[in-house]
Amino acid sequence: MTTSFELFHAIADPGCAAARRLVADLGLGDRIAFRNVFYAEAQTDFSSRGGQLLPALWDGGQLHQGWEAVDRLLRRIVREPGISSAPIGSALGVED
Repeated sequence: MTTSFELFHAIADPGCAAARRLVADLGLGDRIAFRNVFYAEAQTDFSSRGGQLLPALWDGGQLHQGWEAVDRLLRRIVREPGISSAPIGSALGVED
């Protein structure tokens, strides 16, 4: 399976650490690319998608920002295994 989603994070942020841990705990490592905003390319992509709050999960069309939104979307991905990116937020009824 290819990576479908991008998790924008910062190493020292507690919410980001929780999001990274949840990705691992839910077995989603093969579907979620980790993008550390310390690196210019990741920061540029985060900003160009309207990023303001970490952690943030990009679904191919929408950036879900903040721990609660990321937690909600990750758990939804697990419950509905056929979900792929491009974009899924509105199809899932996820409001951020």
